[in-house]
Amino acid sequence: MKLSGWPALAALVIGSAHADWQLLPDNGCFLREGDAGVTLHASRSIRGAPDRWALHWVLDDRWRVEPQERGYRQVIPLQFSDGTHVNARVRWTKQGRASLLTPDLDQSFRSSQWLSLGDQQISLQGADEAWGRLLSCMGESGTRSSSRSVSGSGWLLVDGQIGGGWAQKQIHRLAAAMPLRGVLLNSEGGRVAEALQLAQWIRQNNLATAVQGQCASACVLAFAGGVDRYVGPRARIGLHQFSAVEGGSFSGGQQVTAETAEFFEAMGIDNDLALLGAKTAAEEIRWLTPDEALRYKLATARLSNTLDAR
Repeated sequence: MKLSGWPALAALVIGSAHADWQLLPDNGCFLREGDAGVTLHASRSIRGAPDRWALHWVLDDRWRVEPQERGYRQVIPLQFSDGTHVNARVRWTKQGRASLLTPDLDQSFRSSQWLSLGDQQISLQGADEAWGRLLSCMGESGTRSSSRSVSGSGWLLVDGQIGGGWAQKQIHRLAAAMPLRGVLLNSEGGRVAEALQLAQWIRQNNLATAVQGQCASACVLAFAGGVDRYVGPRARIGLHQFSAVEGGSFSGGQQVTAETAEFFEAMGIDNDLALLGAKTAAEEIRWLTPDEALRYKLATARLSNTLDAR
């Protein structure tokens, strides 16, 4: 199985004994097969198909995929041992890596022994268990936009400036109060790395998030971590360009927009939201209305009541 522009890599033959599918929660909800050089994540509510899952496959540098001329439509066939065939279209990340978009392949992942990706065969040994953890990490953030009454019981307020050590302090409070329904956020923002750390903990613990007042800048990243994300009628959600933060996952410079988009996409949020933020200068704020938050899938439902969180 040979495609133009996809050179054969004789040294990369992945046998079933070498499969090592691992969930990488520190980088969001991603699966990584180290020997194959493939990372994938799932997202819900893809453009044009709001009720479907999609998979995004990113191939690392060892695949040596060469970009084609502008306008060339690259595709690569995926074939599972259960007989499923999919033609994945190729796009390019700003880091120059090939990224493939495919529809939901949940059943094939669970029932197949191997996957042929282009001219390489990748073992799916251990993928079933890892896939279950991935879906649990992703949660069920869909496109619900109806007004919803949510009980104040089981919610904890997280507010204040997001500074150094903020995430661990809030995680300690939240963990001590478990079981919880969700986190009510109210913050003007602060450090990106701290907000991402809280967002990942919120998603890993299947908690919802809500905004009734103000949530701006890095606070939006924490809000995005919710499995369900609620906005009140007076909620003010503010975006702008994120600045590089030493030690954070966002490495600054030209990568900030791309990495923000990847994080939002992993959380089931429309890619255009990251672009909207990137177009707003760091010293300014682009405030979203509740309707806009729902349209970009940052919010999944409206709050029809007021949360009296602890």
